Amino acid sequence: MVNFGSENVSVIKGTSLVATIPVGALPECATYDADNGYVYVANTGSNSVSVINGSSAITSLRVDYQPLSSVYDPLDGYLYVANLGTSNDSLNGTGNITVIHGTSVVGAIAVSYPPSQIVYDDSNGYVYALSVIPGLCGLLCETTGSVAVISGMSLVGTVSVGNWPSLLTYDGGAGDVYVGESVPTGLSVINDTSVIADIPVNSSSSLFPSGGVYDSFNGDLYVSLIDYGSSGSGSVLVVRGSSILAQIPVGNQTFQGVYDSGNAVVYEPNWASNNVSVIENSSLVATLPVGSEPSIPTYDSANGYVYVPNNGSDNVSVIAPPALQANFTEGGALVGTCQPPSVTVSLLGSASGGDPPYRLFTWSFGVGYPLSYGSDVNHTFNLTGVFNITLTVTDSAGVNASVTQPVTVPPPPACPPIELAEAPPSSAWVELCLILGAVAIGFVAMAVVVWKGGRQGRNPPASPSQ
Repeated sequence: MVNFGSENVSVIKGTSLVATIPVGALPECATYDADNGYVYVANTGSNSVSVINGSSAITSLRVDYQPLSSVYDPLDGYLYVANLGTSNDSLNGTGNITVIHGTSVVGAIAVSYPPSQIVYDDSNGYVYALSVIPGLCGLLCETTGSVAVISGMSLVGTVSVGNWPSLLTYDGGAGDVYVGESVPTGLSVINDTSVIADIPVNSSSSLFPSGGVYDSFNGDLYVSLIDYGSSGSGSVLVVRGSSILAQIPVGNQTFQGVYDSGNAVVYEPNWASNNVSVIENSSLVATLPVGSEPSIPTYDSANGYVYVPNNGSDNVSVIAPPALQANFTEGGALVGTCQPPSVTVSLLGSASGGDPPYRLFTWSFGVGYPLSYGSDVNHTFNLTGVFNITLTVTDSAGVNASVTQPVTVPPPPACPPIELAEAPPSSAWVELCLILGAVAIGFVAMAVVVWKGGRQGRNPPASPSQ
């Protein structure tokens, strides 16, 4: 955590301060290099960058006048630092990008006007630096803007944008860069080296874009706005592509927010209201009180905490993720069979809070049934009645949360009646009947013969003719 007024950096682990590291004068921002594990702190007041390894500053690199912003390019392994001038002594109307690799300055890229903000586009590997072009009477007159497009060590293009540009942010889903402008308020959308869309926001000259953050869950961009014509009241635009989906009122003087990827919400600090607005999709879901004059928060994906530096009270508010909760619903119609009698129930499990991603969903259906695993399951019951089903969810930190709900299992469908049809005679039975019939006929024939023979034996022989 950079401490602008005390020339040091606070190192926080969990909810404890573990180190305070001295750096240069007026530290403005810190950038992490994932390749070497270093943290680079741009010191606006001493025209330098402090290189921190662990809890120690290992070197200080001289850069140009007033470094304000920096970004890491993982493709080339470079750190780009936007300096307001090319002289170490004064603002001279031209700009410069210092290129750092490891603990060495490896080059500088000249741009036409002083750059104040810088972002990296991972879809094309370009770095974009926003500059304000003064009018004929300086910065107090109407100004226009330009964006320098850098690849490696080369300037590959310059893109003209609207008046009074105050915001440069990146939409990681579409791969577009957005520039927020005032007078009138609007957004220029840049792809590669061209403006592909202009989004009007409001014709009022009092709306000032002050920050932007991308939500990787729903693909929306959240743009912070300050209305200086209304006591600094703040709002957040929800932008998707070139369309504005919503404008959400928040606290006064809202600045750059942060996205909590674990819970898919955006935290917006409200400087003059001493609180943080929590936004989910297009709705304000909570307002959390913090210290005095909260500024740009930081999200720690390792523990799910959001850290909010409070400039007015010289402390940091730690926002913990909501407690892990498990839930389930019945999905779809019950499916039953009559034989064997059973009913299959579809169950849909879910979880929120805790430390995502969720590692394990365990289902318990009562005595006699084995456990099942997975967020969505189908379970077959061979008994009817009310069963208490328990779902236990385990998050990435090993924390468990359970929910038990009754599920009514109806009787299985009745089986259709069985109709007994008369069986046709078998061939063996037919053959037996034929044999018996033939035998019977034979016996009858023999009886007739015997009868006739007996009858002839009983008649006396005829008398000879006289």
